[in-house]
Amino acid sequence: MDWQSVRKAWEVVRRPEVCGRPYYVQLEVTTHCNLACYMCVRNEVIKHPQHLSLTDFQCLFDQIQPRRLTLSGAGEPLLNPDLVAMIAHAAQRGASTMIPTNGTLLCKAELARGLVEAGLNTLKISIDAATAQTYQAVRRQDCFDRILDGVRQLEEIKRQCQSRTPELRFDVVILKENWAEIPDIVDLARRRNIGTVFFRPLQVTGIGKEREAIGRDVDFDGLYRAVREGRARAKRLGVRTNLKEIAADFAAYRSIYVQRDAALDHQVCLLPWVQCFISVRGELAPCCATYTNESFSAGNVFEAGFEAVWNGPRMQALRRQFRRRQNPFAVCRDCIPRSVPVLLKMSSMLPGFVWSRGVLARRRRGAETRS
Repeated sequence: MDWQSVRKAWEVVRRPEVCGRPYYVQLEVTTHCNLACYMCVRNEVIKHPQHLSLTDFQCLFDQIQPRRLTLSGAGEPLLNPDLVAMIAHAAQRGASTMIPTNGTLLCKAELARGLVEAGLNTLKISIDAATAQTYQAVRRQDCFDRILDGVRQLEEIKRQCQSRTPELRFDVVILKENWAEIPDIVDLARRRNIGTVFFRPLQVTGIGKEREAIGRDVDFDGLYRAVREGRARAKRLGVRTNLKEIAADFAAYRSIYVQRDAALDHQVCLLPWVQCFISVRGELAPCCATYTNESFSAGNVFEAGFEAVWNGPRMQALRRQFRRRQNPFAVCRDCIPRSVPVLLKMSSMLPGFVWSRGVLARRRRGAETRS
């Protein structure tokens, strides 16, 4: 853990109204998408999609100089024609970069090679299924085999380039259509040489009536059994997951889908001190959910500059509210990391502020030694 992460940890403890620049930034590079998944909030909020320009990206990055950077938002990042150049710009300046993707474009060899050669650290593939039939039920397109072909191609390009990065991970939103496949998704990850699978609940609060009804008929007893079986299988196969945490805190996951957990109304978020989300239009918020689902913006960084917004009056007021345990966002009731230990665990699997390249390198050296 480097000095900047120690400083951010100290700021989390002290929680000042004005703090140093964020360690981790999520930057929305596009709001275009090539899928229309039924559970995605993008279908409800994006009316005029656009790409972030390379010039705007470089200007923002050079102002903030984050150590960890995710290029994502309401769209599919691989659709931005300048994405590879953005990754290269960040990597050349010492930032660790991550992209979540639906994976449907990985079959394009030139793009896949560009991701490897630019220095992308982590590629998180949202697959949400272990079978083509379930994938089509969730994603509304028959792309399952194409995604797996893209994964194979990317692994081959990494081998040709003698590169261990990007590290590939699976990301799975737990839905009524796919919960029974949780153990099989772990199996699929192992077969495809995917070392990490992150399972997440669907955020439903404060978004829309149709979306809020999605989780109501989930068989929670069956889901719990699938979580436990998936955890056992992951341990046996050596696949890293968060299923242990889901099993231990299963009541919270149940409450997210049926929305009966009033205790989460006063949940305090630590993210306004350590990270931010910036939309393709330049609007800054603590995270993508508070912007996309709640329409919160602390200001526009293209108009006012990053520092003036990051430590501006709206962010200072929000930090004061959280210090007083006054949470203004309905969407926070769906948020799982309600404590520092859970946040740290999630950050080690997702590209959060505590995950360092040094830790990843040590793990790889250990794996090489064992092999």
